[in-house]
Amino acid sequence: MKTIYFLVIFFLVSNTISAQNIYTTKKGHMIIMSQLDNKNVKAESHKMSLFLDYRNKTISGSIYIKSLLSDNDEINSKIKNLNEPILLKFTGSIPDTNFMQAEHPPINFKWLVNVVYQNKNINLTLNATIQHMYQEATYSCLFSATGEILSSDFGLLKVFPELEEHLQIQFAQLLLLPE
Repeated sequence: MKTIYFLVIFFLVSNTISAQNIYTTKKGHMIIMSQLDNKNVKAESHKMSLFLDYRNKTISGSIYIKSLLSDNDEINSKIKNLNEPILLKFTGSIPDTNFMQAEHPPINFKWLVNVVYQNKNINLTLNATIQHMYQEATYSCLFSATGEILSSDFGLLKVFPELEEHLQIQFAQLLLLPE
C-alpha cells in the first residue's frame, strides 16, 4: 500500500515539475512595420501564441494573419478578404544555457528562427533578448525579438506591389508559468 501512495505522489509531483518547464501566452503582441506607397504603415496583433520550453530550449509560436490590424484601410481590407485563415508558425532554439538559471541579467542573442508559412519554410535571424523577472512569488520570462523579413518571402508583393521589400518585425512578450 505504501508503494501505491509513493507512486501516486511521485507522478503528481513529476507532472507539476514538468508543467513548470513551459512558459506560455496566447495574447502575444507583434508589430510589423514598412512602407506602402512611400508612407509608413504598420500592422499589429495581440493574438500571437508563444511557448518557451525549458526542456529543449526552444521558443515557438503562431499567429493567424487575419488577426493583424493595420493603420491602413487598404491593408485591413485585403487581410479581411483572405479566403482562409492563414497560420504562420515559427520556432527557434535559445543558444545560451545561462537563461536556465532563475535569476540572471538580460541575455541578448541571435535567434535563428524557422518560419512555416503556407507550406513554405523560411529561415530568419532575429535579435532577441530573454530576461527573468520575479513578481509576487512567481517567475515570469520577458522575451523580445526584432529583425527584418522580406516581403517576397511571404508573397506580399503579389498582394501589395507598392510595399517595400524589407519589413521590420518586433515583439516583446511576458511569458508566464502555467498555474
